[in-house]
Amino acid sequence: MAEKIKSMKTATVKIFLDSSHLKKDGTALISIRVTYNQKKRYYSTGISLTPEYFEKIISKKRRNEAEQSMYNRIHLFYEKALSIISKMELFTFSSFEDRFLSNKDATNDLIAGFNDYIYILETDGRINTAIGYRCAIRSLISFCSNLTYADITPDFLRGYVAVMRKEGKSEATIGMYLRYLRSIINRAKVESSLYPFGRGKGKFSIPSGGRKMKKALSKEEIKSILNYVPSSVQEDKAKDIWLFLYFCNGMNVRDFCNLKWSNYSEDVIYFIREKSRNSKQDNTPILVSVKPEAKAVISKWGVPSVHPELFIFPYLRTDMTAREVIQRVQQLTKFINKYMKRICKKLSIHKEVTTYYARHSFATVLKNAGHSTEFIKELFGHSSVKTTDYYLSTLEVDQLHQITESLRFFANK
Repeated sequence: MAEKIKSMKTATVKIFLDSSHLKKDGTALISIRVTYNQKKRYYSTGISLTPEYFEKIISKKRRNEAEQSMYNRIHLFYEKALSIISKMELFTFSSFEDRFLSNKDATNDLIAGFNDYIYILETDGRINTAIGYRCAIRSLISFCSNLTYADITPDFLRGYVAVMRKEGKSEATIGMYLRYLRSIINRAKVESSLYPFGRGKGKFSIPSGGRKMKKALSKEEIKSILNYVPSSVQEDKAKDIWLFLYFCNGMNVRDFCNLKWSNYSEDVIYFIREKSRNSKQDNTPILVSVKPEAKAVISKWGVPSVHPELFIFPYLRTDMTAREVIQRVQQLTKFINKYMKRICKKLSIHKEVTTYYARHSFATVLKNAGHSTEFIKELFGHSSVKTTDYYLSTLEVDQLHQITESLRFFANK
């Protein structure tokens, strides 16, 4: 059994499962088969599957999470082989093997390190993060297909950054990929003498990504959105959800979708950000003062229920997989952004307004009202649980309502 052939110069690569040599558990080893001048050689991936499962994940166009994860793990070896061959002016098996097998030991194989962690992330349901790591390793493979942990030196990293910039990659993307790489190296516990990251002589410091453009609306712009009369149901819904995000601590769309009736009590929403739910150090609870405008959105678009564990808004189901949740959140985000841009164009707001503007606008209005940066961080979800516990124990709900009333500047006399 083999996947479809992709030709690179004079050599071809296949993903191959040796079904003629089954193990006692019914599985067979998966290899990368390289063919050149009618000669074939096989290079093990270290992964074994049953022939039926292999055929299923290779041939299916739509895979569930487990199938997609396994397919991705196998496919990185395939992509590595293709990348090596594409850069060889003259193909020879010995030259190919020098590059493909020099890091055969999985404990020293950067690709294996990425693969293992991507599998953990996907198993955990952290699909977006897994996608980020996969993009990072593919970028690194395209720069240099033969990578061990020892290859990641300050000079290597400087060369990688130079090529990324030459290819037009943004500083944000470069920084993200390098942080993912650093995370994998940290997980491998590389000895300090080989560790490339840090400050000072002989180390590499990850670029900061430059100063980000502020994405906040003025009070006048927020007020014009609030007073805008939608011309369609789509505009009405997009406007309402955007305003809900603004009033509710700059909440993101995923947390909006994940809100359950158990999170909502009278005039307060209490929740933990999905982004930090798996973090031991940043599992920060957030307290939201539900303003009349946000309460109206719940009444208008929410799904009433006496069951506390059902979702407030009708975008997610409890039986959805993590990948389906991500897809639904992305769809809703695109929907909101699409119609908010239409609304803002009609209002002559010359900004590419997205859901992210709701978060920045929330912070900017509170900051301009005289509230401290530290307090605003708490409402966003602070990185320090100790600090958050202090605020939650000392900040009365009445105080929270009063302080965040500045978000309703348009109602002030």
